Amino acid sequence: MARTKRFIARSQSTSSTAHALEDHIGQPSINHGYNSNPIGTSQGIDTQPHELAVQQEKISSQSPQGCGPSQPSNERPPTNPPKRTCNKYWVVDVVADNGLIDEERLRVRDVLVLPRHKRVVLEWNEDKQPVGDSCGLLHGFLGHIACDPKIFPICFDRWPNVPPVYKENTWKSTIKPKFVLESEYHYNYCMQNMGKKWKDNRYRICHEFYKKDKTYEQNIENYPQGITRENWAGFLQYRLSEKGKRYSAINTANRKKQKIPHTLGSKTIARLKRELEIRDGKKYSRGEMYPIAHTKRDGNFVNEEAMLKNDQLLTQMQEGLSDEEAYVHVFGKEHPGRVRGMGFGVVPSQYRRSSNSSGSSSSTVPTPAEYNALKEELESIKGKMVEYDMMKEQMAFFMQSLGAQIPSNFSFNQCKDILKLLNIEECLVK
Repeated sequence: MARTKRFIARSQSTSSTAHALEDHIGQPSINHGYNSNPIGTSQGIDTQPHELAVQQEKISSQSPQGCGPSQPSNERPPTNPPKRTCNKYWVVDVVADNGLIDEERLRVRDVLVLPRHKRVVLEWNEDKQPVGDSCGLLHGFLGHIACDPKIFPICFDRWPNVPPVYKENTWKSTIKPKFVLESEYHYNYCMQNMGKKWKDNRYRICHEFYKKDKTYEQNIENYPQGITRENWAGFLQYRLSEKGKRYSAINTANRKKQKIPHTLGSKTIARLKRELEIRDGKKYSRGEMYPIAHTKRDGNFVNEEAMLKNDQLLTQMQEGLSDEEAYVHVFGKEHPGRVRGMGFGVVPSQYRRSSNSSGSSSSTVPTPAEYNALKEELESIKGKMVEYDMMKEQMAFFMQSLGAQIPSNFSFNQCKDILKLLNIEECLVK
């Protein structure tokens, strides 16, 4: 399947509307965006055509550093020209307003200038995760938007603190016109994905531009290109506050606990799982996906701990434990907001609900012993029903002799209690 690599440079204009980008694409000018590769962006992004990259290299070699078109006073000029890294595309289905679906090869920059009457079709699995090549294209597109400081400034403390109007406008004017997204969980997935990439991009920018050996004023003046001085100052104010340092220490400690890296690269485990299921014609469980996601090309596990965990998972499942129970025994209780071995977007409550529904809908053939036990239980229930009917007839007879009628909804125990009160227990059918 077609795959692409991460983008290195961002185009000068990162407007959220396709029309603004249409005017900008193709103009041979030096990139004014942030020229490093944002963390969390997916493969499939090629921000400049080959001819533009060649022209930029010539401009960079013939002009002093920082020369080029006029810059706003609060943005840095680029230090390096963008480099072309890949010429591959994502192979996806695109639907037009008239309902016709065509297969096209698109990069993220192609989606940015996609005509208004076309949208990329997304494929979702039963766990409400995007799969297929369209998943890679969507993730790259969301990463391009989330890491654009003109759309989502970095000065906010946390992603939940970003004003909802920013998210709503981006959803309605930028994301939905490019992809077929209708349900509420589509919106939640996209917002969570952009939130993670926005956070990772802020960490990368801080790690690259903030210098501990410099004063606060010197660090403010060293603001990154594409980011205003005011937003950079607001970001540093949060990062250097007690709250920011506390969260940073917690995140660093949690990161150090992750000692088993996966070997999937930018491909999500949901995409790989769907590819294997299509190839082999069967479903893959979390336990079966674990060794696939943690082994290298030579077939060896990434480390000894990964191999040990896999052996423990196999042992637990061979003893008859379910997939979820085996994971809890080996890795411990699931953390809120994510499920191990399922990939981004799946939460524990959602996974349990889907597991229970799939388990209840599946049918299995009982063993002979189970069949006999069910048969005996059924005969016992039939006997109790006969006894209840006879008791109800006797109860009706005695109640009629007393000038009353037995209610139709009388239960078995109620009839039995009344017969005991009337001292006619000997009339009960043994």
